[in-house]
Amino acid sequence: MAGLRFRFRQISRRFWFLPAVMTLVALALAQLGTWLSTNPGTSDDAAAWLYGGGVDGSRSILAAVASSSIGVGGTVFSITIAALSYAAGTMGPRLLQNFTEDRGNQVTLGVFISTFAFSLYSLRTVTGGDEGAPFVPHYNVTLALVLALCCIGALVYFIGHVTGSINTTRVVNLLTADLRSSLLNATEITDPERNVQSPPQEEFWAEAETLLAEKGGYLQLVDHEGTIERRHRAVLEAAE
Repeated sequence: MAGLRFRFRQISRRFWFLPAVMTLVALALAQLGTWLSTNPGTSDDAAAWLYGGGVDGSRSILAAVASSSIGVGGTVFSITIAALSYAAGTMGPRLLQNFTEDRGNQVTLGVFISTFAFSLYSLRTVTGGDEGAPFVPHYNVTLALVLALCCIGALVYFIGHVTGSINTTRVVNLLTADLRSSLLNATEITDPERNVQSPPQEEFWAEAETLLAEKGGYLQLVDHEGTIERRHRAVLEAAE
C-alpha cells in the first residue's frame, strides 16, 4: 500500500498530471454543455445570461478562443523554458525541477490546454447551412468566453510568478527548505517524544537475514512499518 501511495505521489507531482486532469474535466463540461443546449427545459433566467448569437458567430468565437489559447500558451511556455534553461546554467538544474513541480505553473498550463480542448470539442457540435439543422451550443460558447478571461488572468499570474521564481533568493530558500525537510525525515528530530530503543548487539546481526533487490537500480522507498509488521522483532539496518 505504501508503494502505491509513493507511486501516485510521484505521478501527481509530474508536470503533465494536473493539466491532463483539467483537460478531462473540460471535455466533460463540453459534453454537459452540449446536452444542456439540446435540453428544451432551460429557464428564461438562465437563457438571459447565455450567448445568443447564431451559427457563424459561435463558430468564430470558439475558433478564436481555441487558436489564441493554444498559441499564447505555447509561446509563453516556450520562452519561459528558454529563460529557465539560461538561468539554470547559473543557479543549477534544481531551478528546472522547482518549475515543473510548482502547482501554479501546472495550473496555468492546464488552463490554457483545457480551454483549447473545450473550445475545439464544442466547435465540432456547431452545425448549420449544408450540414443540417442549425445548432448552437449556447452554454459552451458562454463558458468558452469565461475560460478566455481565465486565460488572461492566468497569463498575468504566470508572468509575475515565474519572474519571482527565477530570483536567486527564492531558489536558495527552496533549496534550504528541501534540505531541512530531508534531514528531518532522515533523523529522529521529527518525533523527539518517540520511544527509541537501543540498537541490538553485534551477535544479533550475525544471524540476521539479508534482503536482496530483485533488480538493479537505486532505493526510492523503504516501507519500514510494513516490513516490521510482517516479521516479529524485526530490525532494519542500512548496509554501507
